[in-house]
Amino acid sequence: MASAIELYLLATQGLGSQSDVSPVTVTAAVATRVTKSWTIPATAAAGSVWRITAWGAGTQGSSAQTLSMWLFAQGNQEAGAGYANTFAGTSTAFGWRATGWYQVTSPGASGTAQYTWDVQVRAAGASSSTSLLGWTNGVTVNTTASGSIYLMAGWGATTGAPTITCDGSMLESLGAAAL
Repeated sequence: MASAIELYLLATQGLGSQSDVSPVTVTAAVATRVTKSWTIPATAAAGSVWRITAWGAGTQGSSAQTLSMWLFAQGNQEAGAGYANTFAGTSTAFGWRATGWYQVTSPGASGTAQYTWDVQVRAAGASSSTSLLGWTNGVTVNTTASGSIYLMAGWGATTGAPTITCDGSMLESLGAAAL
C-alpha cells in the first residue's frame, strides 16, 4: 500500500512506474532489443529522470561467446560494453539484472541528456557476479517529442546457440515528468 507521501507525490507530480513480464529472447550477434520498448513522454523539464530495470536468464552457447549490452534512449544507442566469452562456461545457465537511467539536462528540440546503465551477470555455480557499466553524457535529444527507452543485448556470434531472455522489466519516472 502506498504511503501518504507517495500518494501526494503521485497526485501532485505525476510520478509513477509501469511493469511488463512479457519475455523477450535474443539469440542474435547484433545489438537487439531485449526488453519491452518503453515510451518516454515529451517533456520540457530539465532534471526529468527515468529508470529502466530488467532481469532474466540465459545460457552460454556450447561454443563460448562474448555478450554485449547497450542502453537505447530517445533515439541514441549508448556505446555498449561486453563480457568476455569466459563470463559463463559453455552451455552454462546464468542470471542477469540491468538498470539504466536517462536524465534530461537541457530541454528542447535540440536538448541534451545523459544516461548510464549497469548490468550484473552470475553464472550458475559461480560464487559472485560480474558487472558492466556504460554511460553517455551530452547527447542531443528532442525532448519536445516522445521517444523510446529499452535495453539491448547481442552475442559475439551465434555459434553454439547462446540465448539471453528478459523475464520482466519496468520503467519508473523519478524526476520532473510523469509517465
